[in-house]
Order: sequence, then C-alpha cells, then structure tokens
Amino acid sequence: MARSVLNALVVDSAGNVQAGALVTVYEADGATPLIQSMYSTLTGGSPLANPTVANNIGRLVLYAATAQRVIIK
Repeated sequence: MARSVLNALVVDSAGNVQAGALVTVYEADGATPLIQSMYSTLTGGSPLANPTVANNIGRLVLYAATAQRVIIK
C-alpha cells in the first residue's frame, strides 16, 4: 500500500529546534485531531498516538494512507 509522508522539523516561535516535543496533528481546520491513523514506518504496523513525539533532533516523520493537508501544533 502506498502511503503519504509528513516530514517536519519541529521548532518553537523563536525558531529553536524542539527535540522530543509533544506534537498534535490536526485536520486542515486546525481544531480536529487527525482522524486517519498515523504510522512510524512506510509499511504501517501499530498506529501512533496523537499527540506524538518528535525525535531526539526535533524531526517528526509520520506516514498515513491518504494524502491530506494537516496542521501540527
């Protein structure tokens, strides 16, 4: 199954990288948490929680079955 990827660097309002930040992924409206499942690998596996955590260098990499616009906070 083809999956879409979200690959983002998580920064604060001053532009500082936020390693280990707790991040919530929202639908395009910015208020509704993402409805579809997110995965940490291209092949799927167990769904990630939402909110999820950026890695140790502030990178957030998520895979989903369907491409769509999202908001991360």
